[in-house]
Amino acid sequence: MWGAQRFEGAWDRALVFDVDANVRAFGEDEAGEIYVTDSGTGTVYRIVGAGGGGDDAHGGQGPLGTNR
Repeated sequence: MWGAQRFEGAWDRALVFDVDANVRAFGEDEAGEIYVTDSGTGTVYRIVGAGGGGDDAHGGQGPLGTNR
């Protein structure tokens, strides 16, 4: 997954996560948590900080900074 940010009037891009998922969609819940879907498996992943973190109602740590 790639990210972009504006810096001094120009856009810069960077690789945010190197994942083996076929990311199809992004979403945000009322608490501001970010989710992505894998169209290959139907799995929904919650994006978490680099330190991991938190238990998730769906259980388990997912690939590279995500919770399933």
